[in-house]
Amino acid sequence: MAQTVAADTDLYTIEWDGDIDTVTFTWDEFASGERFKDGANALLEYVQSNDVAKVIHDTSGIQAHDDEDLAWLQSEWYPKMVDAGLRYSAIVHQESVISQMDTEDFVEDVKDMPYKLMHTADLEEAREWMAGN
Repeated sequence: MAQTVAADTDLYTIEWDGDIDTVTFTWDEFASGERFKDGANALLEYVQSNDVAKVIHDTSGIQAHDDEDLAWLQSEWYPKMVDAGLRYSAIVHQESVISQMDTEDFVEDVKDMPYKLMHTADLEEAREWMAGN
């Protein structure tokens, strides 16, 4: 795995994986409100600056996001990511029924956006899916 760390904070890590031309964004701890938006916008800036089409969002280390933050992702942030060039997105959630259900609800809410989205509890499965796209 040829990963280059682009940003590493207490809140998140951004890594470029040249083997599969994908950015992996890992939430390292729970965040909400402005702190959540700051982390998400750091990824947006990376995507905009580096012509990125594929992103893995690794949320497996946290239980869930706040409903208000998810609504912001859906209505404001994801459209900006698509405008920046996002074409493939994978969400890696915790291995729990609650996390899976929350992720499935979110995926349903953004299914009409012009990019392909998958979700899994397995980071390696997300990497394999990205490698095939």
